[in-house]
Amino acid sequence: MTEIIFDALKFKKSLESSGVPPKQAEKHIEIMSLIINSKLTTKEDLKTLEISIRHDTNSEFTAVRSEMKSEFAVVRAEMANLKNEIIIEVGKLLDRKLTIAIGIIAALDIIFKLSVLR
Repeated sequence: MTEIIFDALKFKKSLESSGVPPKQAEKHIEIMSLIINSKLTTKEDLKTLEISIRHDTNSEFTAVRSEMKSEFAVVRAEMANLKNEIIIEVGKLLDRKLTIAIGIIAALDIIFKLSVLR
C-alpha cells in the first residue's frame, strides 16, 4: 500500500482557505514537492541500500574466508614441518642416549668380566 507523504490537494485547499491565491498556492505546492522529493528517502531507496550493503558484506566475508583458508594452509604446513623437525631431533636424542647406554653396558660388561677374572 502506497503511503501518502504529501497530500498536494489538501495542502492547496488549506492554503486557499487561508486566503492564499490559487496561483500562489500552486507555487507553494511546487516548492514543497521539490523539497520533499529531493530529501525524502523512500522504502525503495532503503531496499536498494540494504541489497548493496548485503552484497558488499558478502563480498568482504568471501574475501576474508579465502584469506583465512590460505593462511590456515600455511600454518598447517609450518606445523607439519615443525612436527617432522621434532621427530628428527627426538630421534637424534634417542640415538645419542642409546649410544651412551650401549657404551655404559659395554663398560659395565668389561668391569664385570675383569672383576670375575680376579
